[in-house]
Amino acid sequence: MERETKTYVLKRPVEGAVPRNLSIDYAAALNPQQLAAVSAGEGPSLVIAGAGSGKTRTLVYRVAYLVDSGVDPSNILLLTFTRKSAQEMLARAGDLIGARSQRVCGGTFHSVANLLLRRYGHSIGVEPGFTILDRGDAEDLIALVRSQLGLNEKDKRFPRKGTIMEMLSKSENTLRSLDEIILDEFSHFADHTEDMSRLQKAYQTAKRQKQLLDYDDLLVMLRQLLLLDESTRTTISRQYRYILVDEYQDTNRLQAEVIRQLATTHNNVMVVGDDSQCVIEGTPILTPKGYRPVELLRVGDTVLSGGGNGRLVESFIIGKSSSTHARYRRIRTKSGHEVCFSPNHLCFAKIRAQSGFWYVYLMHREDLGYRIGVTKLPRHDMEGVRSHMRTAPEQGERLWLLEACETRQRAVYREELLSLRYQIPQALFFPDRRRNDKYKMTNAQATELFAEFGQHGAKLLKDYGLLYDYPTYLPKSSKSKGRITINLLMASAANKLEKRQKQGHELAVESQYGWRCVEGMQGAKEEKNGYWRLRRSSKDYKTLLDLAREIEGRLRRDGHRATIAYKAKFMAAGDIRGSFMTIPAAGVLPGMLVPVVRADEVLLDVVESVEWVNNVGQRPFYDLEIEHSHNIVSGGVISHNSIYAFRGATFKNIMDFPALFPGTLIYKLEENYRSTQPILNLANCIIDEAAEKYAKRLFTRKIDGPLPALVEAAGENAQSRFIAQKILELREEGVPLSEVAVLFRSSFHSFDLEIELSRTGLPFIKRGGVKFIETAHVKDLLAHVRVIANPLDTVSWHRVLMLVEGVGPKKAQDLLAALVKSEQPFDVLRGMNGRSGQGLKDLANTLESLSGAGDLQPAEQVNHIYEYYLPILKEQYDDYPKRTRDLDHLHTIAEGYRGIDEFLADLALEPPDGSAVDVEAPDRDDERLVLSTIHSAKGLEWQSVFVIWVVDGRFPSAYSFLTDDELEEERRLFYVAVTRAKRYLFLTYPINVYDKTSGMLLSKPSRFLDHVSSDLLDTLALVEEGRRGDWGASRDPSC
Repeated sequence: MERETKTYVLKRPVEGAVPRNLSIDYAAALNPQQLAAVSAGEGPSLVIAGAGSGKTRTLVYRVAYLVDSGVDPSNILLLTFTRKSAQEMLARAGDLIGARSQRVCGGTFHSVANLLLRRYGHSIGVEPGFTILDRGDAEDLIALVRSQLGLNEKDKRFPRKGTIMEMLSKSENTLRSLDEIILDEFSHFADHTEDMSRLQKAYQTAKRQKQLLDYDDLLVMLRQLLLLDESTRTTISRQYRYILVDEYQDTNRLQAEVIRQLATTHNNVMVVGDDSQCVIEGTPILTPKGYRPVELLRVGDTVLSGGGNGRLVESFIIGKSSSTHARYRRIRTKSGHEVCFSPNHLCFAKIRAQSGFWYVYLMHREDLGYRIGVTKLPRHDMEGVRSHMRTAPEQGERLWLLEACETRQRAVYREELLSLRYQIPQALFFPDRRRNDKYKMTNAQATELFAEFGQHGAKLLKDYGLLYDYPTYLPKSSKSKGRITINLLMASAANKLEKRQKQGHELAVESQYGWRCVEGMQGAKEEKNGYWRLRRSSKDYKTLLDLAREIEGRLRRDGHRATIAYKAKFMAAGDIRGSFMTIPAAGVLPGMLVPVVRADEVLLDVVESVEWVNNVGQRPFYDLEIEHSHNIVSGGVISHNSIYAFRGATFKNIMDFPALFPGTLIYKLEENYRSTQPILNLANCIIDEAAEKYAKRLFTRKIDGPLPALVEAAGENAQSRFIAQKILELREEGVPLSEVAVLFRSSFHSFDLEIELSRTGLPFIKRGGVKFIETAHVKDLLAHVRVIANPLDTVSWHRVLMLVEGVGPKKAQDLLAALVKSEQPFDVLRGMNGRSGQGLKDLANTLESLSGAGDLQPAEQVNHIYEYYLPILKEQYDDYPKRTRDLDHLHTIAEGYRGIDEFLADLALEPPDGSAVDVEAPDRDDERLVLSTIHSAKGLEWQSVFVIWVVDGRFPSAYSFLTDDELEEERRLFYVAVTRAKRYLFLTYPINVYDKTSGMLLSKPSRFLDHVSSDLLDTLALVEEGRRGDWGASRDPSC
């Protein structure tokens, strides 16, 4: 009898409240940006992480924080792109919180899909004993189906099995029809669309009949399960209440949809990706010919920007991107201007005296944390009275205005409410400074209070859409407290410039501390009174931003509290009303002043009202990158635009995340902990030219370091000789070989280098070539195991039969047909005579003995098959001693499993890297340098990195010249390669090399370096010892 189920709601702790008994001091272990992401509350979160910014550390601490906060570890799902990454993250989390982390479910999308389909897949016809086809086996099955349909006998050339697999895979992963994929990307096969449709259906049918799933099927079927079976979807979603996704920029539409369905009951998803700051469609942008809608503007168009001294200047659009946001901020001014910005869009605003409002504020000190309070603004607009913003008497270091209230009573009420809701202290940082209060707490008591509750304000900051680096107010440098403010002023030029196209920005810093950090820098000057000043101006805002970051890094490394104040001037020379602060649109409040343009004149206007608007129609937003000035006039209001940008692999997924998960909160990880600033400068310059851009501000505190080197070689062998010699020099300088990597676009690019390294005795290991699981001998042995696990697996049967002497393709097909029809397949094999008779009998006896031994562990099965297969291995491969090491390794792997299904699934989903058959130097030194494809190097880092074949036609590949998308993907790959280096980076390219495939003579450095300034690279010319000519010119056969 069905019973009605009633619900009883368990109240949660106050949202945003940090648990009181955390076992880790998270604030001490993380920077403020990382801490904000780690301590995020419930709901969707997008973490924007640049290369080397501590993304993995943030995810590790996020896992630890959730468990530390009382979340059941089994309710956490960590999705990564390699099982090794998940295991390493959970191991690191275990170092923080102990064995509790072992109960977290971590793995790749496909491994998790495999687990869930075996557990719940029966409702959609997927039985738990299915076999997973690797890429090679899937292609073999396609070839078999193609042959059965007679498509390999057509007059016109039909696509090869690898091409067919690529078409089908792209259709599945992008959720686009096969016809659309063929017409868009394989148009030369457009005549075969009907036959391809038939083949696709037959391929799916063959897999279902034989209980086979290929790699893509795992996610396709999981998505189908989640969409069709509501009960199972709810069960799984409730099981995994917190979902963390690493490398979200590498996900596709199918994976994004799976994430959406997994989070159907809670929306607690945190992903790593990128965002952009932007204005909504229809926003009029001021150009020399008047206002034009933002969506109609193109790269290369001219717009008007604020240029300082009350002027407007002409600037070019050098980048454009689009996105969507779940909600946006509508701002109206007193004079009638109305603009709609994304929450994080940077605006210019200043505090207005006598606004009539009382403000609730959040204040911060690095050593104590956050406090909340109420203030009324000063009576004057002059800079000299800004100390009344409470930071001076309370010794705060940053201040954000949260809310504007019309009465003090309302402001005090809101202060009290937010204080209780977020558990943020209202106490002064240093109460001893308050006079005539005999009941005040002591400074020591206040310090104890802030030690427990001082970090809770980070959650409030996030909930209000405010950014740590962009407060409403920053105090000036303090002589008594050692605080140093670096003022970065946009559009601050005060001189009367005649040319409209010129504009100026300024950097200014003054202090009596830290002179040794800036001594020798251009513009730095030591004063007689013990102070020093540094002033620089430039027409390019990016240049000064880089300099500000460098100064901040130097001062902080020296122990000083240095902070950048992002400001803008815009107003005419002599205007005493001060500068604007740069703050997100979410922080613009009624009563503030913003710069507006009226009749070519920059004026002040008062913000009259602000409101949040839900983007119900999913209207697009656009971001424009403006050369030099980096500001635009949107709807009459001057606002910021993107500074640094880099393109992720899946642009639409990242941009669509807020639409998939309304209410997404965004966090930025912008400090790079891996590379030196010279390497980052090059990386930023490379990615600045990407067609699709995201707002990004990458910086590092590792300011010093050698410039990356661009090395031209007379040919391929000269390139190889240089690398070998330079590695030996680095080794003599103390750089271990394990901290050296040579990266390349394609595996064959390293062949000559491998010979040179072996000749010089440098031990190495190569990654990214033939995979362990893809080697013929491993596939042979595993085919026997798969037949035992799934007797319907005709692909594995075919491979096993073809190994028997005397069995060819025709006889294998005949045998397969007989095996499928027979209830006693082993008797069929034993009944064969002729040259293959004895071999088939041996095969039948081996398989039958293992099929009936259900208690055998995977390692025992592998061992039995190895004994049967060894004579075949010796007969077929001259290098069988090397190959036996792989089979020994396979046996070792099998020892870690209790069930054959789990063993086979893991090998298909997460195969081990490398094979004994791969090329290795003969010297078995414990310390070896790494040769790797760039794809295999993602997420890794080395002290010294060589990127070879950086020649146009190889990197980027000549094939990528055909489409912009492929070229952009190559650029992103180059960016990945460059950002693997911690200190030393060498880009090498041979010249005068004839490429047979393209028919091109390769001599030009990669086009990705075309826009790189000469002062960002050292250029090396290789000279042969004792000669004047280019090194290697006489002996390289490719010249």
